[in-house]
Amino acid sequence: MTLIRSHPLYKKERVLKVHTLLHEFIDYKGPTTGVKGAIEYVDRYHTMVCEKTQYHNMSQRDLWFMVMYQLGIHERITLEQVDFIIAQCNELFGLYPPEFIEKDTIKILKEVAAMGITIDIISNTGFITSGTLRRSFLDKTLGKIVRKMYFSDAYVWAKPNRELFESSLRSVTINGNRDFDPHNVLHVGDNIIADIKGAKDAGFHTMWINCGPEGDKLNQLPDYIKKLNNGEDSCRET
Repeated sequence: MTLIRSHPLYKKERVLKVHTLLHEFIDYKGPTTGVKGAIEYVDRYHTMVCEKTQYHNMSQRDLWFMVMYQLGIHERITLEQVDFIIAQCNELFGLYPPEFIEKDTIKILKEVAAMGITIDIISNTGFITSGTLRRSFLDKTLGKIVRKMYFSDAYVWAKPNRELFESSLRSVTINGNRDFDPHNVLHVGDNIIADIKGAKDAGFHTMWINCGPEGDKLNQLPDYIKKLNNGEDSCRET
């Protein structure tokens, strides 16, 4: 599910950094709005490809070369320069780490863990790799709460591919038994296709989180789990 969002300054600073570097590298004279638009286009394109193909087929380098292509400068930029841009953007991500969408996220997840529930994270990645995401934020904030994290860039599969969801099942051992029933799993997510469809295809229960008026909210998760444990079928499963 989407637990976090970008720091309010990160994407703005990223555009300015990339624009400055392109000017230094190749005397790029296009506007910052062009850089911003190219990054946003590639990000949307990558999300669409992951959902349609159900595979993570593009590396971080691939995405940035697509940005250069959108800007019409791909033949003038070198691999070394793209790698330097990536390194600088990763450094910026560390300076402006993401934020939890729900301010009580850690408190809520600790409450769930106290119920004896094992928590995993399953996520698609893009411009920010799983390694950077973990080092800069997730390991520091959720490392002691979450059992394991599964990311599309590390597993090749992308949500909604059921293989990514089933990977978490294959790593669970209960009393020495690895044959874990998917019906004992609840996947919480905000994307109807990537999260809800993918989890249902794997046989999981689902809970749709949405920031708008129609979905459930994360603070409802403990009660949602209690209803499932009591055999109630009234939970929202879109």
